[in-house]
Amino acid sequence: MRLIVGAWNPGGAPGRLVEVDPGESRTRELASSSAVAIAEGRGGVIYTAGPEGVAAWSRDADGVHPLGERYSSQGTLACHVAVTADGAHAIAAHYDGGLVTVHPIAADGSLGPVSDVAQLQGAGPDRQRQEAAHPHMVWCGLDGEVLVTDLGADLVRRFRLEEGRLVAASQIRVPAGTGPRHLVVLDGLALVVGELADTLIAVDLGAEQVLHVEPCGADGLGGSSPSAITLSADRQRCHVLRRGPDTIATFSLGPRPRLLGQSPCGGQWPWDLAVAGGLLYVANQRSGTVAVLRTDPVSGLPVPAGEGLSVPDATSLLVV
Repeated sequence: MRLIVGAWNPGGAPGRLVEVDPGESRTRELASSSAVAIAEGRGGVIYTAGPEGVAAWSRDADGVHPLGERYSSQGTLACHVAVTADGAHAIAAHYDGGLVTVHPIAADGSLGPVSDVAQLQGAGPDRQRQEAAHPHMVWCGLDGEVLVTDLGADLVRRFRLEEGRLVAASQIRVPAGTGPRHLVVLDGLALVVGELADTLIAVDLGAEQVLHVEPCGADGLGGSSPSAITLSADRQRCHVLRRGPDTIATFSLGPRPRLLGQSPCGGQWPWDLAVAGGLLYVANQRSGTVAVLRTDPVSGLPVPAGEGLSVPDATSLLVV
């Protein structure tokens, strides 16, 4: 098992792709490319999104290699990319421009020119962060459904992908000022991270309504800016990263998620996390580390499982 780590720091050093071998505590530079998000497609091809645009990379024992053309973000920040369940399309969220773009994927895994662009409109009560629509994450279902979190408009937007085009289906409004950033889906329930409100929102996708809002912190630390979310290996809990307090909030699952507790994230400014091999890996951007944690069998909370690995500006994670 390996980790591909995307390193990115706006205004800092050039971005990089780095391979991490946790078992050997070893890292290897793969490419000079910013990767705010990474996804995997068919045949081990990986896809990255960042300020330079959306790109495909082949992977072999020697590292990663550019595959086909990179598609520019045209002045917007491509902040997330997801691959459809059939592996036929990559869909990217562009935070600054309010765009969601669709790229067909060729047989060799390379990206084709944009087949559709959805220009989102909307705003929220936070004049600094919600002055316009800001798509932040794309989730692709098995049946062609596409969910997009819109931090700027306080919406979870639903689309259907039909012949390479996004067809708007409906939208689910979350409480004003939430700033929905990332989500996971389990058994018809979307668990949505509210970056601006420091909350976890349970959304019934069938009824298209909010069931419950749970604060991410009862610690009084304040100044929290939650980022990523993942399910635990046994799918009985979920973990939410909180930048600022630099903690991991762990919740029980169900229509009314309950905060179980907080754990240190093993670094500063946690941006992304992944579960693999019974361990939890956290990319901490400002401390430049990938922390390694395990689940405490009594509390169910993450606890340190060894020394972290040095990856300056670690921002995104993909288990390969």
